[in-house]
Amino acid sequence: MSSPGNLLILPGHGIFQDGGWHGHYRGEEAALETQLGLALQLLSGPDWEALMLSGGYTRPNLLPPLRNSEAGGMMEFIRQNHPDTPPKPILLENFARDSFENLFFSLLNFYAAYRRWPQRIGVISWPFKALRYYAICVGLKIPPGRFVFFGQGDAADPAAALAGSLRTGRHLMSGSLNELYDPLHRDQTNFARKRRKRMPLSYAGSEQNYLAALRECFREKAASPEVFGLIDQILTQVSKLSPGPQWRELTWPWQESKEE
Repeated sequence: MSSPGNLLILPGHGIFQDGGWHGHYRGEEAALETQLGLALQLLSGPDWEALMLSGGYTRPNLLPPLRNSEAGGMMEFIRQNHPDTPPKPILLENFARDSFENLFFSLLNFYAAYRRWPQRIGVISWPFKALRYYAICVGLKIPPGRFVFFGQGDAADPAAALAGSLRTGRHLMSGSLNELYDPLHRDQTNFARKRRKRMPLSYAGSEQNYLAALRECFREKAASPEVFGLIDQILTQVSKLSPGPQWRELTWPWQESKEE
């Protein structure tokens, strides 16, 4: 099989380990497993050629400590419950701490593995996150027609989940709510604070240390030094960005990737 072109992304919302889910909202176990089932169903069809399981070690305060990341837990669930998985690549992205990083780091992982950008990107997540992921794609300038969202699963408390998503949506907008202001989740008060809470304790709350570990992971995964160099350049571009209209001035290499 040639290198895949269409990438399906499944962000994690809990950590599966030793036969059970951890760090999730109680009552959502069946929904998480339904999302996994949908991912494998879509992967078995002709439209999607690779699956990225995305999510880091985001529950640092659970005791006893968990050995799995969100991505690793989903892979463990698949191995235990879906032995007949489609013969297509299932990749792990082990650093993401929020929706932006789920999509962004998955793109970079795909490029590290295949030295190409995906032609189409699909995301499976809660229905109430649809606009959030669309805003992220607008911020990353994913070309029109190249992004698909699959809303799947019901939150344990749909009203509370929707209210939280609407609050997040306000943080993406300018104060007057008439401009997309922070689609790449750069705000230090809201988004960055949440990411720090989901960071393994070994990083002592240091974003610099976390990004250094992420870069080292990409250095090891990258197909060549040139591939890592581009990934490093993109990571630097995002890390220097502040909320505001500056995101509109950025360019991205996937904008140049033509659909086949």
